[in-house]
Amino acid sequence: MEMDDEKRYKRIELLKEKLLRPTGDEADEDMAIMEELECLRPQSMKPAYDSKLNGRWNFVLSKDDLGTQLIKELLPPEYFLAFGEKAAKGNDDSAAELQSPLWKALLGNLYQLKGLYMRIFEEQTQVEIVLASNILFGSIPIDIIFATSLLLTNYDPDTEGTLFLEKFESVKVGGVSLPIPESWQRYRYLEVTFLDDEIVIARGSGGEPHVLVRANE
Repeated sequence: MEMDDEKRYKRIELLKEKLLRPTGDEADEDMAIMEELECLRPQSMKPAYDSKLNGRWNFVLSKDDLGTQLIKELLPPEYFLAFGEKAAKGNDDSAAELQSPLWKALLGNLYQLKGLYMRIFEEQTQVEIVLASNILFGSIPIDIIFATSLLLTNYDPDTEGTLFLEKFESVKVGGVSLPIPESWQRYRYLEVTFLDDEIVIARGSGGEPHVLVRANE
């Protein structure tokens, strides 16, 4: 989008404020905000070469693929309210969603998920999704870590510096590697469509967006 730098910066900050507000209005509005932020990305923004992409990021799950759906199913609903996910329904529906099913309540006695975040490191080539957890009625802390690799693609000038191939590599529970099915070890596209000091927007192979905000480490 053609715009001078000052106007671009002001518009980006306004859109980020709307996107990350504690409560939102409609999912469609959030999608429109994300798409405008992507359009405002300067041509010089190349996340694959930018060290800002490294670090720890919290999820703001706005549109799900299969993996984030599974993680959301395991997490208690109040986690997402605390970390900024915006309800796509009215207040009555949002309140009803806080009523976890019985199996979640029972599971919560044995397994408690305390936090969910992503780490990107090794010059934008390695990713870990960390589920910080407690087991046995909260008495033992244990991390579950899903690791993937990022391989930069450079065959298309329009996506060079933004488009990666992501491959699932391993699962560790409490530092112990677990065997993973061969079917899990496949590549998918991941395009980082916006990046600054505070926020990342990325899209998976199906175009589903993932919004992340910088975590205080």
